Amino acid sequence: MITKLDVFSGFDTIQVCTRYRGDDEATFDSFPYHQSVLHHAVGDYVELPGWQEDITEARSLDDLPQAARDYLDFIADFIGVPIVLVGVGPGREQIIWTQSGDRLAAAA
Repeated sequence: MITKLDVFSGFDTIQVCTRYRGDDEATFDSFPYHQSVLHHAVGDYVELPGWQEDITEARSLDDLPQAARDYLDFIADFIGVPIVLVGVGPGREQIIWTQSGDRLAAAA
């Protein structure tokens, strides 16, 4: 589930942290667990295109700008888990169920 996708509207680019580097250039694919590492770690980022459109009225993935769909695809591919629901605003009705979410709901 991805929530608050709408807060990215208006950004020219979106920075996505994909791993961390320590002082000694060691890399960590997950969040550094120990304070001695965490305080000196910096993120490695991938820059993705942003979008300017207001997406709060979107109710399907097709309603989203291509850059927003590309961002969601990047996240799903990177973590290896399908996105089933996308929040595009604070209201209960401001959600998008993806095809993966539809299949999951049908199986329940």
